[in-house]
Amino acid sequence: YCNGKLFSNNNKLQKGDKIFITTTNGNKREYTIYDKFITTDEDISYLERNKTNEPQIALSTCTNNEEKRLVILAK
Repeated sequence: YCNGKLFSNNNKLQKGDKIFITTTNGNKREYTIYDKFITTDEDISYLERNKTNEPQIALSTCTNNEEKRLVILAK
């Protein structure tokens, strides 16, 4: 959100930073950021990356001016 809430600090994250996600049943997973980039809002190519057996996540949000998309990939 542009109002400083959800995903508002994603632009501060860097390669090597950790992301922790807790599932609804209380399991905590740790992911390490391996890529971060800005792209157009139409670009979904990051969803078709090299798939391995290790868990991966993609965080996607608008940039502050809502003209581009910030994508963070972690595994």
